[in-house]
Amino acid sequence: MAVESPQVGLGRAGGVRLRCVDSADATAAGPAGGMERLEEDKTMRYVSFIHRDEAGFGVSFPDFPGCVSVGDTVDDAVRHGSEALAFHVEGLMVDGEAIPSPRSIDAIKADPELAEWRREADLVLIPLLLDRGSSRRVNIS
Repeated sequence: MAVESPQVGLGRAGGVRLRCVDSADATAAGPAGGMERLEEDKTMRYVSFIHRDEAGFGVSFPDFPGCVSVGDTVDDAVRHGSEALAFHVEGLMVDGEAIPSPRSIDAIKADPELAEWRREADLVLIPLLLDRGSSRRVNIS
C-alpha cells in the first residue's frame, strides 16, 4: 500500500522545498550539498516503511539507512518520521554530504536488497520539509 502523508502539510511555515542534483554536480552545487530550492508544488517525497509491532509503529527510510523513528499511532509515526527525515538531511548538509534523490515506489519495490526490509510494511511517501527558522516575537523597550 502506498499513500502520501496528509499529516505533514505542504504549507508548513518555514518549510523549504529542495531538489537533488546528481552527486557528480553536488560539489558544484554549493553548501546545500547538492540541493536547490524549488517551487512550492515540487516537494521531494521519500518512501518510508511503516512497520507495526507490539510497542507501536516504526518508520524507516530506504534512501537513508539509519534514519528511523517511532510513534504510538500511524499518524504519530508519520509526523515523527518527517521530523527525523528533516533532522537527518540537515545533518548530512552540515557535514557536506550529498543528499540522495528520492527513489520511486516502483524502484523501491524492485530492489531485491530491500525485499526483507519491506516485508509486511506499509509504504508511505513523506515530504522533506526543512525548517529554515521561525519568526520570533521580541519586545524592545
